[in-house]
Amino acid sequence: MKKQVLFFAVTLLLCSAVSCTETPPETKTSYSWQLILEKPSAVPIGLQIWKYADFFNDGTFVLSVDYYHGAKDTDTFRFSDSGNVIRIHDMYGKDWVGTMPDNQIRPGNTVEFKEAEGNGYFHLKYLGN
Repeated sequence: MKKQVLFFAVTLLLCSAVSCTETPPETKTSYSWQLILEKPSAVPIGLQIWKYADFFNDGTFVLSVDYYHGAKDTDTFRFSDSGNVIRIHDMYGKDWVGTMPDNQIRPGNTVEFKEAEGNGYFHLKYLGN
C-alpha cells in the first residue's frame, strides 16, 4: 500500500513539473505576421533585413529572420494598442502606427504601418495566431 501511495505521489509531482514548463498563456504570441517591404528605400535600413514579426501579449514586438543553416536572429521593441490602432515605439528611431480594420483581420490580409511623422511605411501580412 505504501508503494502505491509513493508511486501516486511521484507521478503527481512529475505531471505538475511537466505542466510548469509550458509557456504561460499571457506570453504566447497574439499575432504572427510576415513583413512586406514594397518600397525598401522608404524604411530605415535596420527594418530591411527582417522577414517576420510577432506581437506578444506582454507588449513586445519582435522582428525575426530564419536562415537556411538553422540560425535565427531577432530584435525586440515595445508596442501599445488602443482600439484598432497599434503603435510600435522607437523602432529604428521612429514610431510606427498601424490601423487594424475591425473584424477583418484574417490570414492573408495586410495592415500598413506608417511613420508617426514622415513618409516611410511597411506592411504586415497576417499569418494567424
